Amino acid sequence: MKKEQTQPDVRVGDVWEDCDKRVDGRRLTVTAVDEAHVTCTTFAKGRISRIKRSRFVPISTGYKLVVRDGKAVR
Repeated sequence: MKKEQTQPDVRVGDVWEDCDKRVDGRRLTVTAVDEAHVTCTTFAKGRISRIKRSRFVPISTGYKLVVRDGKAVR
């Protein structure tokens, strides 16, 4: 039986940073969240992306939270 995973706590207005070293500091602002995906806009180019919600974890292929409710997160 497969272990059930809980989805990361991602909220509209959050700012997340890509952990992938190849994109050096790419930051995203969350604009919408559903059960499986997060819609966000990049800071640099304003590009809209739809990313699996399960990737919003601080590992090398994921994202880490940097701002929530207007406050920096450490």
